[in-house]
Amino acid sequence: MARVDLKDGVTIGGTLYSTLEMLPLTAGDAIDAAEASEKIQLTENLEPVIVHSPARATAERIRRQIKRLEGADGEMQGPMQLSDLRKLSEGDYLQVAQMADVIDGLYMQREASEQGRAESTSAE
Repeated sequence: MARVDLKDGVTIGGTLYSTLEMLPLTAGDAIDAAEASEKIQLTENLEPVIVHSPARATAERIRRQIKRLEGADGEMQGPMQLSDLRKLSEGDYLQVAQMADVIDGLYMQREASEQGRAESTSAE
């Protein structure tokens, strides 16, 4: 679990949270984030098309990676609501987004390493 100490913190329900704990996404979280970033729009011919928002997808993934928020007055379990994620200062949001990228990168490295071990074991 990765901890992120927020510079500015975020106030939710009257409590100031200054630390977040983050984990890699589950497959279900990733699917839910992708679906939440899509919306149906009508073309000029009134045909429905699905439009994907990369910014929304990133925010949906990040909020689902936040598993716990800690503050002086207590803690709150994640995932974080999108409306609360939007309350972060830009600096805190960038810090959280960078940590999400680090977590995703480490997870991918671990998966690739385990894949390589499995392949080398089966080749023997």
